[in-house]
Amino acid sequence: LFAGREEHGLKAPEVKVVQRPTSSPSAGSNRRGGTLLVNVVEAFELPASQHEEGPGSYRLTAYYQSEMNQSVVEKRKSAAVVAVPNPKRKAKEDCTFNVQLRMPFDSLEQFVKVAIFRVDRPTDSLVGEATLTLADPAVEDLADHFLMRDLEDMGGVVASARRL
Repeated sequence: LFAGREEHGLKAPEVKVVQRPTSSPSAGSNRRGGTLLVNVVEAFELPASQHEEGPGSYRLTAYYQSEMNQSVVEKRKSAAVVAVPNPKRKAKEDCTFNVQLRMPFDSLEQFVKVAIFRVDRPTDSLVGEATLTLADPAVEDLADHFLMRDLEDMGGVVASARRL
């Protein structure tokens, strides 16, 4: 790509190599510090269950993408809350949580997922996930976020996140 550029007075750009800290006890202390408070007020327009009579019950959790398959995700789940039918849209439910989840702040993570689960037996089933962008200063203000599963809109959540 850069062949022949020098004869025209052009030089190849310098490339800087930036290395991430290695996994050592001191490296971990730089990435974690403080607490991240995730506030979820409500989930709205959730698809109602086809198999149950009446509104369903829902739980929520928050996690970093790197924690997705860890037990900490399960440990952060809120208590179950019973939904109410959406007044404007049939086959949709709304659920008021008013929950604050505390999790360790990780400076290397850019996003927090808020996941909504329908309480089912024997395990809860995922309704959808919303992504909160930590680098966006507006994430500290309550706002609507799309709830998605398999690229499909599954409703929304009113949520915010801030470092304590």
